[in-house]
Amino acid sequence: MPARVDSSRQDLVAEFRDQPFGRHSPDLQALLDYMRGGPIPGSYFLWMVEPHAKWVLARFTEAEPLRAERLDDFVFDDIIAAEWFVFRARWKEIFGVELEDA
Repeated sequence: MPARVDSSRQDLVAEFRDQPFGRHSPDLQALLDYMRGGPIPGSYFLWMVEPHAKWVLARFTEAEPLRAERLDDFVFDDIIAAEWFVFRARWKEIFGVELEDA
C-alpha cells in the first residue's frame, strides 16, 4: 500500500465518489492502482450483462482454477453506482472499515 494512503483519507473517498472516471489526483490514482492491482483470486469486478446498460457484481474464486462467480443479488443499471459499490467493497477488505453508501 502506498505510504501516503490510509483509511483516514476520506478526501480520497469523496474524490472517487464525486468523479469515479477521468483524471484523479496522484494520491487517489495510487490508491486505485493498489486496490485494482491486488491478487486476482477473490477480487471483485463488474460483469457487463447488457452492453452499457446493466452490470452484475462478480468475484473470482479463491481456488484454482479461477472462475468468475456472478453475485446476482447485486445488479446495477448505473455504472457510477456500480463503481462506487465496488470501491466500497474493496475499501472494506483493505481497511476493515465500512464506507457509507451516500
